[in-house]
Amino acid sequence: MNKNVQFTENIAERLRKLSKFSMDKNLRPQLENIIKKFGGKLEQYDNFAGLYILDNDNFIISLDKFTSPLRDNFYITKALGDYLLFGNGDKKQYGSFRVDDTNYLSNLFAYSFLTPKDEFLKKSKEFKNSTLLLAAYFQIPTDFIEKRQEYLKIISKKHKLIYKKEKIR
Repeated sequence: MNKNVQFTENIAERLRKLSKFSMDKNLRPQLENIIKKFGGKLEQYDNFAGLYILDNDNFIISLDKFTSPLRDNFYITKALGDYLLFGNGDKKQYGSFRVDDTNYLSNLFAYSFLTPKDEFLKKSKEFKNSTLLLAAYFQIPTDFIEKRQEYLKIISKKHKLIYKKEKIR
């Protein structure tokens, strides 16, 4: 699995650099542009959020109409990861909320693309690990920021639980 993790992180960060992705701009139009370059399009469906692979050159990323734009940024990138990592031209679909081995790598792709390790560590230090400031900067929800902090061992689950209890008081 470690080889797959490194491969996934590298693919995501390379795509980010090649696409000249910028946090200084709204993410949605940039993500839509990348998707179009790969032959895909975004649509909304009432009963499915995820990726439909139609054939080698065409796919649809479906968004749930009840999620926020910040969550959409993550789910769009996760579905793009599904397409790039697991799409082989066969008709299939990957739901956003599935639980299997591919889900971990797709999530990792989204994190590596949207919050690349070096930039995330730099901004975490600059923002003193504030999940709100990091979420605003990276344009994804605070709970995803916390998961990235845990993955990069910036905070532990134990620290997170103590922090939340202190916030409530």
